[in-house]
Amino acid sequence: MTVSRIGYYGKLPARADFVSRRLPEDFIKPWDVWIQSALSAGESWSGEFWRQRFLASPTWRFALPAGTCGRAGWTGVLRPSMDAVGRCFPFVLAAELPRAADIFTVMDAGTGWFERLEAMAGAIARPDFELDWLDRPLPSLRSAAGGQTRWPSLGAAHSGKLWHELPSILAVTVALRRQPMSARAASGRDAAIWWTAGTTAVASGVAVTLGLIPPAAFPALIDGSWGDHGWMVTDGTALAKDPDPVPLEWDRTA
Repeated sequence: MTVSRIGYYGKLPARADFVSRRLPEDFIKPWDVWIQSALSAGESWSGEFWRQRFLASPTWRFALPAGTCGRAGWTGVLRPSMDAVGRCFPFVLAAELPRAADIFTVMDAGTGWFERLEAMAGAIARPDFELDWLDRPLPSLRSAAGGQTRWPSLGAAHSGKLWHELPSILAVTVALRRQPMSARAASGRDAAIWWTAGTTAVASGVAVTLGLIPPAAFPALIDGSWGDHGWMVTDGTALAKDPDPVPLEWDRTA
C-alpha cells in the first residue's frame, strides 16, 4: 500500500501570506486553529525570547490517528518558519495515511521518506525559495497494511502527555513498541506521535499525546523544558535497546 497524497500548509520567508496545496479543509481548519493557539501559548510563556526560540526549534515528525485532525490519519513533518514580514508560523508537509496502516511499519519503512520531507521543508528557509519547487513530484511512502491498525495508547496516569528522551531518533519505534498498544477491539485511545532528532536545546526523543498537543504544553517542543509544561518525562534509553531501523522504502517519482 502506498501513502501518496502529500500536501503542504503554512508560511514561507518568500511569501507574505499562507501557502497551501493538496491538503483538504478537513485537515487545515483544525490544524490552523490548534497552531494559532499553540503559538499564542508559546509567546505568552517565552515573552521576548519567543521568536528566537521558535525559529531555532527542531523539525518534528508526526503521526496522527484518524479523527485527531480531520477524519483521516496523517503523517509528515512540521518545521518552524515565518512569512516575508516576519510573522512566525510553522510549515507542514503531510500525507494521508491508509485506513489500515500499521503506524510502526510506516515509521520504520519511512526513515528515508521522512528525511526527504525534512530536507524539502528545510529548503523553504531560503528567501529566494520558489514555491513551484514544491509542486514537483513528491516522494511516496510504501507501507504495509494489515488486518488491524496498531498505535500506541496512553493511560490516564500519563495525563495525556508523555515524553521519552532517547539516544537517537532511530530508537523511536523500538521504544514505542514497548508501550501499551491499542487495537480496535482493545481499550484505550490511539495516541498521536511526535518525534525529533533534536537540537542543542531539545533532546532527541518521542512525545505521545491524546489528540493534538494541548496549547499550554506545546512550548516544550520549542524549548525542551518538558516538566515545566506539564509533561510526564521518562528516560527512554532502556526502552530503546538495539534500535535496528528497517531499510528505507521511498520513491521520489510516484
